[in-house]
Amino acid sequence: MKTDIDVKTFAKNLKHLRMKNNLTKKEMAGKLGIGIKTLNALESGVLPPRFGANTVFIMQRKFGFSPSQMFGVDLSD
Repeated sequence: MKTDIDVKTFAKNLKHLRMKNNLTKKEMAGKLGIGIKTLNALESGVLPPRFGANTVFIMQRKFGFSPSQMFGVDLSD
């Protein structure tokens, strides 16, 4: 299912951005305005029920990647 692949790509990209920027989970969660539990879920490939698009747009502003890149392109390549 395409959606599963997109979520897995998003999870991998999110973790890649955190590691590339030398951020702890606490720091990354703070930058995105989410809790550590939510960040853990996202990095595990689980979209929490209350996950909002706003978080993706915050990523775009802070890290310069569009939502389509976060869900569709492996940024670690």
